[in-house]
Amino acid sequence: MASFVEEVQLSESATKQQTGTLPFMAFDLLSSSPPRHLLLHDLESLFCILVWGACHYNFSEPDLEKRCKQTKNTPLDYIWFNDGVEGKKWTEIQKAIPKEFAAINKKAIIPLFAMFSYAYTEKLTWRKPKRGRPYEDETMEGMVTYKTFMMEMGEDPELWYGTPLFRSLPEGDSFPKHA
Repeated sequence: MASFVEEVQLSESATKQQTGTLPFMAFDLLSSSPPRHLLLHDLESLFCILVWGACHYNFSEPDLEKRCKQTKNTPLDYIWFNDGVEGKKWTEIQKAIPKEFAAINKKAIIPLFAMFSYAYTEKLTWRKPKRGRPYEDETMEGMVTYKTFMMEMGEDPELWYGTPLFRSLPEGDSFPKHA
């Protein structure tokens, strides 16, 4: 159940509370002192739900139980940090995705997995002295944004079902200026 509170009523501890379902939560939010919630956490959670749905959606196939066993206790962070795209765990997840999801797997799951894997690998290997500045967490150095997420799936981030998200003003018009 969602609770609604005035923004001013939120304490520092309340803003760091975990919300969501653990298997679908972004890796960063699972730590004992999670960072502030960012868009990239929502994108990572959406990716986790996409993978889970592809592996577990029941097409009345008798092997659903087998697919569940193949993917049980397979945290994506383990694969990102230790296993990689060529690893055994990722191969098990790929085998658990039924043929009905082959197109989504090819178009979205595999490219998004590669994007997150690369971003987390870069984050882990970041060296402030070598780079001369701290790591930019909000978008993982620009590697995980709404735009990169959509583009990895081959979608135009400026369109919503073929309709532009942002309209141009007619020639000569301008947005009102605020004083």
